[in-house]
Amino acid sequence: MQIKEVELGDQSVLVTCDKLPISSVATSGNDGNVPSTVLDNNLDTRWSNLGQGSWPTRSRRDEE
Repeated sequence: MQIKEVELGDQSVLVTCDKLPISSVATSGNDGNVPSTVLDNNLDTRWSNLGQGSWPTRSRRDEE
């Protein structure tokens, strides 16, 4: 775990700089390119959805 001291206004706080693993993805929909492809580490796959206002969101393991 990395810990870094950060100045926040007139206070110093310690924060961690760990990368938290993403465990799941939810989306506003899909057009056949399903949400699980966001996490498959394959550059030949993708998530997509038709229309404006489409969005993906993620969950970290510590949020489940």
